[in-house]
Amino acid sequence: MKEIRTIQLIRHGATSLNNDDVSVDRIRGWKDVPLSEDGRKEAYRIAEKMAHRKPDVIVTSDLKRAHDTADIIAKELGMKVALVTKGFRPWNVGTWSGVVTSKAIPVLCEYTEHKPDKAL
Repeated sequence: MKEIRTIQLIRHGATSLNNDDVSVDRIRGWKDVPLSEDGRKEAYRIAEKMAHRKPDVIVTSDLKRAHDTADIIAKELGMKVALVTKGFRPWNVGTWSGVVTSKAIPVLCEYTEHKPDKAL
């Protein structure tokens, strides 16, 4: 009989880059911004929802917002983060990190559609 595995992908909580001014969304990319207070609260809420079915393992990106989210969840579940790796980082968007989403998305779309092998 095959063992069924479930993978849960949890996105990091809100960051100070977006929450200080919620009228403007910004691309974060590899910009290492911390969780905002709201983001920390979100991490606690997701841990509460996960309590009924704890994961076998928690892994995370090395970026602070993701790592802090994973740490909160792990501690609330009585676990430890098993792996912290650069391998789980999002797309490195270079100088577009921190730029207003409405300006960055058209450029990023151009790269994904027509220049996928070019560096930003």
